[in-house]
Order: sequence, then C-alpha cells, then structure tokens
Amino acid sequence: MQLRPVQWLTALLILLASPALAAGETCPQIVVDCGMGLRRAEPSELLPGILATGHNQVPACVTPERLTEFLSRRQRERFGKPVRLEARFAAVADAYAVLGGRLGVRWDLAYFQMMYETGHLSFTTWSNKRRRWSEATVRPEQMNFAGLGATIENPVGESFQSLEAGVLFHLKHLLAYSGRLQQPPTARRTCQVQAEIVACAKSLQRPVTFTDMTGMWAHHAIENQYAKTLRKLARAFAEEHECGADYPFVAGPAAADAVDVSGARAAIAPPDTNRSIQGERYPSRRHSTGKKPSSISSVPERR
Repeated sequence: MQLRPVQWLTALLILLASPALAAGETCPQIVVDCGMGLRRAEPSELLPGILATGHNQVPACVTPERLTEFLSRRQRERFGKPVRLEARFAAVADAYAVLGGRLGVRWDLAYFQMMYETGHLSFTTWSNKRRRWSEATVRPEQMNFAGLGATIENPVGESFQSLEAGVLFHLKHLLAYSGRLQQPPTARRTCQVQAEIVACAKSLQRPVTFTDMTGMWAHHAIENQYAKTLRKLARAFAEEHECGADYPFVAGPAAADAVDVSGARAAIAPPDTNRSIQGERYPSRRHSTGKKPSSISSVPERR
C-alpha cells in the first residue's frame, strides 16, 4: 500500500502521542512461560510471519475500505441483522494500514486478530448462562483492540487515549512477539512481558509467524482454535474478494491445524475446563450450546 506524505506525517505524530507507558517510566516484570505455546504451534507456513519483509507483504487486494466492509458483514452474521459500525471506529482499518505499514507489520493479519479479540468490534462475548451475546470485560471506550493487559486478575485491561494509540500499541505488542524489543511508548503489558517474549521468539531461530504468536499469546490456543480462527477470517476475506492466490496459506487442509512445529501431528485432548496456567484457572471455551465466543477478551490469560 502506497502511503501519501500526509499519512506518513499522521503516522509519525501518532507514534509520538498518547503513550501508555512513557519514556523513563518503569514497570514490574512479569514472568511468562511461552514454551508450551511454541511446542504446540502449527507449522510456520500455515500463517505468515508477523513482519512484512521480502515476499511476506500485505496483498494488494487488501485495502482499508475492503477490510471495513468485511468487518461489517461479520457483524451482521454475528447478530443476524444489519449493524452500523460505530462512528468512533470508522478509521480503524486506516489506522492499521498506516501504522502497520510504518512499523513493517502484516497489518492485514493484525486486523483479523483485532476482529477476533473484539468480537468484530462489538466487544461482546457469548454468555452460556444468558444464552445471548453479553458485554465483554474490555469495553469500546478503552480503545484496546487486543485485550492488552486483560488478565484473570485484571479482566478489564488497559485503556488508551485514542483509536490510533490503541492500534499502535497492539502493533508494537506484535513486534515484541516477532522478537524485537520495543522502546517506550508501549502498552504497560508490553513492557511487563516483552523481555521473556522476545527471548522465546528468538529461540525459534527463524521468522516468528502469527501461528507462533497465537501459541504464545494464549496457552490454550489449540483448544480455543485461535490460529484456526485467524486463518478462517483470512480465507473468508480472500474468497469474498477473489484473491485466494494472495493468501496461499488458507488453502491447506483443516487437519493441518493440529500439527506441531516439529512436523509431528499433535494428539490434542479435549479441553480441560480446570486447567491451570501459572496458577490461573480458566473455563472451557466450548459451551453446551455449541456456540463459542469470537473473542477471548472476556477471560484472557496471556497477553
């Protein structure tokens, strides 16, 4: 995507604005174990690398306008009726395109991750008890598009001053997962966990993919089909715009989703509803209704 000079200027101003963690401010480090997620990740070719380098570029068929239309259609499918995109989110796709291009991130996949994390910007999650979509713990006014800082202990997560800041800190968090240590301004959560995340990423000794990221982002990535959902969103977008050739990774067999990084098929057991991660317990994402929330922002573990 070719950015006009005014867009570059806008991106630069955003980079300097709305810091969640300012330069010079310290944050307590949090110990995280990303090994489990990496061991159970899919093969790297199934989802592209986080960094947009060489042949791994955002396809030409992807535009902010098309992404916005795609999100609106998913909202209609989610609620079974037309839903108007809130005016405050009208420029979110443009922000991902401008800032993602500036930072060198595959912003199309980052946008699909945002869709998953926010329930297609509805900020809702399925309530089995109420049998309907309910408000997630992360609310729209927080401009937190990836559930950053939302943990068992603090389910609300962080809040950012603007849409652009929320997108920026999501992308910078992804850059940490790619193996690049981020300097302030960053989200507080990025500052807290990035030292170990970067070390884990570098241990791969290859480009970090969005598949790897989903395994580190949430240890239960296999159970809640995080990587599969991103792949399905990319496939749906490619089919709607007849650009499947630009998304070759979506054409693989669904069975490949259960392959670990060593190439051996992983024997995935049914989700354990009381599984413990670093002393944290989380409920199963599969419900008796058969419905699954499109976002894990309501009960996240690893961000």
